[in-house]
Amino acid sequence: PRSTLFPYTTLFRSKNEEEVVMPGINGKMNEVQAAVGLINLRYIDEEREKRRNILDAYRKYLADIPGIKIFEIPDNIRNSYQYFVIRIGKEFGRSRDEVHAHLKERNVHTRKYFYPLCSEYSCYKHLPSANPENLPVAHKIVKEVLCLPFYGGLSLEDVKSICLMIRELQK
Repeated sequence: PRSTLFPYTTLFRSKNEEEVVMPGINGKMNEVQAAVGLINLRYIDEEREKRRNILDAYRKYLADIPGIKIFEIPDNIRNSYQYFVIRIGKEFGRSRDEVHAHLKERNVHTRKYFYPLCSEYSCYKHLPSANPENLPVAHKIVKEVLCLPFYGGLSLEDVKSICLMIRELQK
């Protein structure tokens, strides 16, 4: 099936968060949802301010943890405040997957972005450009990236708690 709004858009269908099974579309919004979204645009500045405060709190509580790298938006780019992305390096002493599982056990839902790599999808993996030897940085970073909860209704106390849960894991 094709989207009525973007009839030539081809994205991917997922079986779950980590398994893409076939090409498809990523149409997440119908017309009624789009209309509600347009109405809610009047609140975007307020939401952006809340997320900026949440981002500042994450930076504060994660700043001194070895192996936790916070993705920084360059000064000449306006932050969309869509995601709060960290990289979990070997210096942390635990893998990204261990942090993800630890937080999930405590009802904190994170996402492994941008995982799996599209070069691992069955429709691309046969291509020479998808050879892991051609993508060493992507294959390293995809195992380190984790997006933490990030929405305007997230309290600063919850941000602090999430960061304390991450600290619990550090070896």
